Amino acid sequence: MLNENEWHSATQIEIGGEHKTTLYLMSDGDWLFIACDAKSETSKDGFDQLRIYLHAGLIPELKNERVHLGRNSNTTSIRQTTFRWQGDPPDDKDERWKKYAISDWGIYRYTVGTTQLSQNRQYEIAIHMGEAGLHRGVPFTLHAEVETDPLRNEQNKFKKRQYLGFLGDQENPAWFKIN
Repeated sequence: MLNENEWHSATQIEIGGEHKTTLYLMSDGDWLFIACDAKSETSKDGFDQLRIYLHAGLIPELKNERVHLGRNSNTTSIRQTTFRWQGDPPDDKDERWKKYAISDWGIYRYTVGTTQLSQNRQYEIAIHMGEAGLHRGVPFTLHAEVETDPLRNEQNKFKKRQYLGFLGDQENPAWFKIN
């Protein structure tokens, strides 16, 4: 459960409207701490995930750089990049990778996170600022999304993703600065 004393000085942002999802951000200058209280998420075994996108919307070659925190407290970090090729990529199947974004997994070695379900799902992530290229006094972009169980059809097949909240998007992220 999110400790109110621990998060009382954090910036609080309502990101979920009717879902009452709140994002908390704070820093000690070395670490960026992010918490999320997803009050509408009460399923124990669902597809619950908080995704934090850093450096979103800055340059076309950096598609995204993100941290995922799932319901089992598994934290994953990924950087997805693209390249500008001169002309069309070759049709040769050995060169087909040039048509796709390149994903580098595990880019943040020190990032940790935890999540728990008490009355509802809560997340906490600590991102080392130096490792993420964040610095005091330098503005940075951040986009967040909280995903819940997908919408399924009558045969229980995936139909559509469902979200409990957003902060900005990849093209129009929120801007922050740590003093």
